Amino acid sequence: MNTNKRIYLLIILIAVILTFLCGCNKKQSNNNDTAVTYEGSAYGENGMIIYEDGLLAYYDYKTGERSVVCSRPECSHQKYDSQTNPNPSCAAVPPKNTTFEAGVIVNNYLYMFVLPSEINKMDIYKSDLDGENRIKAGQVNCGGIIDKAIVYKNLFVFTGKELVKKDNEDELSVSTIQIKYFTGIIDINTLELVQIETYEKHQISQSYYVYNNVLHYYYMDENVYEIRRVSLSDFTVLEALSLPLKNEQEKAYCVMDKGYLYYIKSNPMQSSPDIRRTDLMTLEDEIFVSGIEIQDGTLIGISGKYFFIHSNESKIPEETEWKFVIYDSDEKTINECDMHYSGVQTGLVTHLINLNEEFILLYKFDEGSKHASYRYMKIESLINKSYDFVDINVIY
Repeated sequence: MNTNKRIYLLIILIAVILTFLCGCNKKQSNNNDTAVTYEGSAYGENGMIIYEDGLLAYYDYKTGERSVVCSRPECSHQKYDSQTNPNPSCAAVPPKNTTFEAGVIVNNYLYMFVLPSEINKMDIYKSDLDGENRIKAGQVNCGGIIDKAIVYKNLFVFTGKELVKKDNEDELSVSTIQIKYFTGIIDINTLELVQIETYEKHQISQSYYVYNNVLHYYYMDENVYEIRRVSLSDFTVLEALSLPLKNEQEKAYCVMDKGYLYYIKSNPMQSSPDIRRTDLMTLEDEIFVSGIEIQDGTLIGISGKYFFIHSNESKIPEETEWKFVIYDSDEKTINECDMHYSGVQTGLVTHLINLNEEFILLYKFDEGSKHASYRYMKIESLINKSYDFVDINVIY
């Protein structure tokens, strides 16, 4: 693997999942629909669904309160156990003999994606938001969901996988299989699956973004670094966009927001880099902000006027001194994002940045715990090191 690709993959892994991918300007509302999922958890504007200890639960951001997805009177919410509870009656327990993949809310219905015992099959269940009236709505040819998925209108866009036979092999067995990855789109209304593109290698931390009914996503393979595009009207593949350069040697990591492709690029005419943007419709490129006051950096997320940057402040070229900063594009100020001031370690995970343009959801790592919980707060409160936040302690 060449140096440029190594650096680029490292940036992606640091960012984890690079920006919440909705194509609209969202305000706080009563909308409970899911926007993005990651590793079995589903995040919306006002709350999230977590699969924890064998049960589906919903957490409200503003209160931190947990509600098991079951409204049955006197239910003790016991998970499946082959010995003590082989036939669970709780509506929050996934169907028996299945592996949970994702649960999303679309148009006030809960959809659960699970893997049965069949190879390369995924069942989709539909129920009310309290888990009642669950039915098996359909089945698609898919061996699982990996990384992040998004919900756009009635479409579920995700990276899927299938087990396929290796070349020149007749049977599908442990020794003869390989994994094929693909970008998939499921129409929630019809439950039809369209495979847009397949890959032999896993596209690390895939990011999906929709603007003007066009799906955009990253593609990297050897020396190919581009954003591929698909019309969601008829699934026609459109011309791909080449990623811009960050400097003379590196490709820039880009964040898509409100119809633009934003990135940080060094400027040989000055000591500090610029934030540039490319119009996704006209492809016109321009300087958005000239000379932001950092040595070097990578843009990892945008939420309204706030630009989240992973900045290298080392003045020695061979060394690095990374830190997170938040650039306020209205005030033209750089704010250090010190996430340890409250006494716990918190982490900036960029698929949680743009839940809406005022609040942010952080990962929170409690001492002695193997799992992360969450912290919900205003972005301004994070900048001002305020203690006005809601901690959401997830049960694992």
